[in-house]
Amino acid sequence: MKKTLRIVLFSLMALVITACVAIFLIVKLALAPAAGEWSTTVKAGPLNFEIGVPTAVRVATSPWFAPYLNGRSLDTRFGTVRFAWKPAGDLLEMQCAPCSAEVPALGTQPIRVERLVATVKRDGNTLNGTFEATPDNADATRLQGHWEGKLAPRNLQLSANVQDAPIARWYAVLVPTLPELRGARIGGTLALHGQLLLPEATFAVQPTISQFTVEGLGTEAMLNARTSCGPSARLTNDSWLARAVVAAEDQRFFTHAGYDLTEILASIDNNQKPGQVRAAAARSRSSWPSCW
Repeated sequence: MKKTLRIVLFSLMALVITACVAIFLIVKLALAPAAGEWSTTVKAGPLNFEIGVPTAVRVATSPWFAPYLNGRSLDTRFGTVRFAWKPAGDLLEMQCAPCSAEVPALGTQPIRVERLVATVKRDGNTLNGTFEATPDNADATRLQGHWEGKLAPRNLQLSANVQDAPIARWYAVLVPTLPELRGARIGGTLALHGQLLLPEATFAVQPTISQFTVEGLGTEAMLNARTSCGPSARLTNDSWLARAVVAAEDQRFFTHAGYDLTEILASIDNNQKPGQVRAAAARSRSSWPSCW
């Protein structure tokens, strides 16, 4: 009896091991990268194998496989991603909370969002979906947009548009712990168009800013500031000497609204090049009268 039981147990163990090996080989062969295809290494327990990223994306977003992802999660370097399948629209939903990404071109601090939800639907090699970001599940202050992607053997080209939203909402979503937000009154709106190329991770952004104002930080008092080094020269803003001093710091000071968007975008583009760092500052017009 004991011998028979052992034989049964060993037989079941052999079947399980064989099934696991078969599944591993099927997955490895099905997702194996083609020649020249964008690939990455995936770890499954003690095993590592290379997969083609475009192939994996097609499989994960297919209506026959995506339902198996429902309720599952995946740990990534951005945070834990949880999947949900929406059969009504054949949509795969991904939620990351919290979610963060290091973008050296934008600074040393990672960009962090408390909750990011995105949907994806694939039609051939075309991907599209929506996304929304909220701070601490506060739906009233969410940022929303839509995105599209073109899947190719060597890369994935993404473009995204964030709907026009109050600038105060952008701050609340992206930097909710900024101390100045407690007293600042921020006006204006911001819309954003962005493009991202993977796996190169190069990107470009084009913001559209309207009527950006900030009040309540106490900088208004600087309008009447006077130097303690002697009597004021009382130079007017249109004097050539005043303009020369300002131009030494910001040549477009009199043509922008207190922030040089041209220089900011140029810095973002330049900082994506290896070994190059370029800064761009925003300076309020209210600070310059103290120079005179």
